[in-house]
Amino acid sequence: MKHRSPTRLRYGAFFRLTGCWVVACCLLLPACGALAQTGGPSSDQTAVRLQIQLFGDVMEIEVRDVDRNMALEAIRLAMLKMHSFSAQIAADSPQRGSLGEINRRPGSFVPVTEEVFEFVLHSMRYCLWSGGMQGPLGGEIYRLWDERRQGHEFSPFQLRDAVASADCSTLGLEQNPRRVRIGEGTRLNGFGMERGYAIDLALAELQRHGIRNAIIETEALITGVGPGTSGRGWLVQVPGVEGTRHPIDQLYLRDQSLAWVARTGTDGHLPINQQTGVPTIGVRLVAAVTTMARDAEVLAHSLYAMGHTLGQRHVGSLDPRPSVLWLLGTGGGLPLESPYRWSELDRVREPR
Repeated sequence: MKHRSPTRLRYGAFFRLTGCWVVACCLLLPACGALAQTGGPSSDQTAVRLQIQLFGDVMEIEVRDVDRNMALEAIRLAMLKMHSFSAQIAADSPQRGSLGEINRRPGSFVPVTEEVFEFVLHSMRYCLWSGGMQGPLGGEIYRLWDERRQGHEFSPFQLRDAVASADCSTLGLEQNPRRVRIGEGTRLNGFGMERGYAIDLALAELQRHGIRNAIIETEALITGVGPGTSGRGWLVQVPGVEGTRHPIDQLYLRDQSLAWVARTGTDGHLPINQQTGVPTIGVRLVAAVTTMARDAEVLAHSLYAMGHTLGQRHVGSLDPRPSVLWLLGTGGGLPLESPYRWSELDRVREPR
């Protein structure tokens, strides 16, 4: 489903066998042992690709068109940036100034790092834009549903209280100094927002080191900058769902990000409408393309949680305007496609 390059350097198995601090130490070295096997300087037809496990996902970075050592150094620093951000944004992080510290001190203004403050501020914009249907305050709602999947039922009163705790008004922000406060019973959660933000931080780091042709991928979020392998951009795929072909579409990303949320029947963690506290029905897939990864990811999750009718009413107010594709339906039959500015993308689509 993902783009694959001829030169691929894997850290995944190593990361799974070691802790995060060992990962960080490895990245801090001039080069890990596996890196010595990559050969000489890269050309237009070669690439350097590394991966790291973060947010319960595999995040991969591929760089082209620069010297191998330059690519390795840039990727190493970009991964360090993502790793540092992930440690700050974890809902149970022990670090000072992290989301975890805010969650441990409800009712109090907590001094936070610049990255945590900007992350919360950005995600709160989508809480307000969506009318509270999606945002960073739904931690209690997701906790109830996670426990239910483990066999622990919750009562209607527990769900009512969790919904109330996710209201946008329960969060307070102060700019100088940067401080964040949540209400009693509220829990911050980065689900549906954290990967995109981390990718944008990594991309900025790559660009600071002269990288102009790169792709960053996770399981359901891809950012491509530069000409890719063909000069047209990075060719990526939008997956299908039951009743459709796989992939349902192919796109060239050039300085763009693609994110999607799909219901396959076995998913354990889909966006929940935080105004009702229950999963959305009637939507099988939402794919969104926009400039920034942080916007593409949170937009796909928000539009899924909002549902098709409300999502279409809201999406036109965004600037820059995204491209969105909904697949609608409740069963295993052929879903209904509902596009918004989707035809404006650089697409490669075979006839049905």
